[in-house]
Amino acid sequence: MIKHVTYNLIKNYIFLPIVCLGLAFGSIFPSQVMADTAVKVKFIKINNSDDPEDMDEDLNETIGVACPEKRVIENAPKEFLEKVNPLRKEPRNLKKGKVLYRIKAKRACKFCHGMEGLGDGSMSDLQPMPPRNFTCKDYMNGIKDGDLFWVIKEGISDSGMPSYKHLSDKKIWQLIHYIRTFSG
Repeated sequence: MIKHVTYNLIKNYIFLPIVCLGLAFGSIFPSQVMADTAVKVKFIKINNSDDPEDMDEDLNETIGVACPEKRVIENAPKEFLEKVNPLRKEPRNLKKGKVLYRIKAKRACKFCHGMEGLGDGSMSDLQPMPPRNFTCKDYMNGIKDGDLFWVIKEGISDSGMPSYKHLSDKKIWQLIHYIRTFSG
C-alpha cells in the first residue's frame, strides 16, 4: 500500500511536471531541422591553423546560403502595394514582432521560416514550396512593405503559407519590421 501511494506521489508531483516542462520548452526552443529544399549550405574543411581568426575568416568564406529561386505568385492588389509600414522601426516594435514570429502567432513563423529566417524551420520540408529565406538581401530589398503585408494577411494557398487574418494590422507591421532584420 505504501509503495503504491509513494509511486503515485512521485508520478503526480515529480515526473509529470518534469515531462510537462520538457514539452513546454521543446515547443518554445525546438531543434532546428535543415531542409535540403529550403537552404543549400556548403561546408568545406577548415585548414588546420591554430589561429582562431584564420578559422573565422575561412568559415565566413566557406559557408554560404543560397537565395531562393524566383516564384510566380499572385500580385498584391494595388492598394496594398502602395502601403508603407506606418510604425517606426524602434526596439519596442521589433521586440513585439520577434515574439509574434517565434511564439504568439497561432502558427508561429519559425516553424516554417526557421529561427534565423533561413526557411529551414522544423515544418519546412512538409510545405508544397520551400518557405521563403528572409536572409536573402537581393530578394528582401526588392519586396515592398505592402506586398509583405498582403502575403501575411492573405497567405499563399498553393505554397503552404497560411493566412494571418486574425492578426491586427499593427501586429503584421511589427512582424514585417522583425522579418526585415534577417536581411539587414
